[in-house]
Amino acid sequence: PVHVYPNPAVSEVTFELELEEYQGSHVYYTIMDIRGSVVASDQINLDMGYNKQVINVNNLASGAYILRIHNTRTHIAEARIIKR
Repeated sequence: PVHVYPNPAVSEVTFELELEEYQGSHVYYTIMDIRGSVVASDQINLDMGYNKQVINVNNLASGAYILRIHNTRTHIAEARIIKR
């Protein structure tokens, strides 16, 4: 599972996850608002083992968002982010 903190977030959110295998070279995340519109996305590198990524959410309005990770070899559950 993806561990997201701090949640609620103010200026940045960190997500951590432990992976049993390398996820590929074209992995990216999206952050979607409650209407399903993508409000942020970027390419990331997810290696086998421990992974930690910091995402700047300063430009997002206060509210609820969904963090999804795409193009991975194994399914990674989405996570909810609350922005203050």
